[in-house]
Amino acid sequence: MTQRDHATILQLTDLHLFAEPDRLFNNVNTRESFQQVLMHVRQHYQNPDVILLTGDLAHDGKPETYQYIADELTVFSAPVYCVLGNHDNPDAARSV
Repeated sequence: MTQRDHATILQLTDLHLFAEPDRLFNNVNTRESFQQVLMHVRQHYQNPDVILLTGDLAHDGKPETYQYIADELTVFSAPVYCVLGNHDNPDAARSV
């Protein structure tokens, strides 16, 4: 393994995801957008050392939405840290 002199951080912000895959936020299917971003990162960048999620991860605040996010991020072998936003549900996020 090649040793690096830097760390790579993937920051994703304002996901506004819903438990229901077809829900829209401002006329955008946020799940599709999230999937496209993850695919782009996997195709064009090395595996991040850390993933930082900031603000408004789940627009609906449902535990299922946070579980979806956690499941999707397992494609990376990096720890995930979250800073919740005003649409987030801290109890639901903590439960996942």
